[in-house]
Amino acid sequence: MVEFDAGEPLTDARCELGEGPIWWGDRLAYLDIVGKAAHIFDPASGEDRRIDLPEMPGAIVPRQGGGWMLASQRGCAQFDDAVGDFQLVAEVEASLPRTRFNDGKCDPSGRFWRARWTWEEREGIGSLYMFAPGAAPPPMLGGITVSNGICWSGDGRMMYIRQPDPRVSAFDFDPGSGALSNRRSVVRFGDGDGFPDGMTIDAADRLWVAHWGGWRVTCFDPAFGARLAQVNVPAEKVTACWFGGTALADLYVTTARVGLGAEERERQPYAGALFRVQVGATGLPAVPFAG
Repeated sequence: MVEFDAGEPLTDARCELGEGPIWWGDRLAYLDIVGKAAHIFDPASGEDRRIDLPEMPGAIVPRQGGGWMLASQRGCAQFDDAVGDFQLVAEVEASLPRTRFNDGKCDPSGRFWRARWTWEEREGIGSLYMFAPGAAPPPMLGGITVSNGICWSGDGRMMYIRQPDPRVSAFDFDPGSGALSNRRSVVRFGDGDGFPDGMTIDAADRLWVAHWGGWRVTCFDPAFGARLAQVNVPAEKVTACWFGGTALADLYVTTARVGLGAEERERQPYAGALFRVQVGATGLPAVPFAG
């Protein structure tokens, strides 16, 4: 198995819960969920601009009509980073105030998929929603405790998602209806691996999975579950990854320091930082929300 090192952080930002990196145009957007902020990183200038948000975000994706879409604490929101405008466009589970949206991405048709879960991670309370322009977001999968890392194969016919136990599941995906079927496990974590968190897929349909509690990102062959490469990260809580840069050849990695005590924060000075590393692979372009 090939190993790489993430090296030094890109910026001075130390997110409490860095998450959801996504490349669009010539910039990388990512979030600090607990810090209630979006970050826009410009690799050309090195500027990492922080925009405060009125509530906790869970995921960020580009919007075809301009700006961004956020999976927010209450539902789905439009967000314009240029002026800091935040507008809630769809509220979900208003009767369940202890739930919030977590990770999410757009499918090949530009529909925004997001997973909702409870603060207490109560077993089976959450659902997976699909939000299309002009439509109420229907729940597409129930019984979720916590879910991360939604991504699709290059042909758009398979969806991958992390479930509450230490595994990554694959579903057959209907590109027209969004229906999911034939769930099966394709990646399993073992002792010392931590838990699978955010992930992305490269142009060769290999999964790159962040290890929450595992100090690394691992590349898997989802057909056989084999480990092909590893990125060592100088932070225990590795949260997500995404390919960016002009050739989509830079793997960006987010991390967290939430829950670390004073001694652990001193031992992990880079916890919560953003990293970038080249791993000999290229990613797939982000799909914007079709609205």
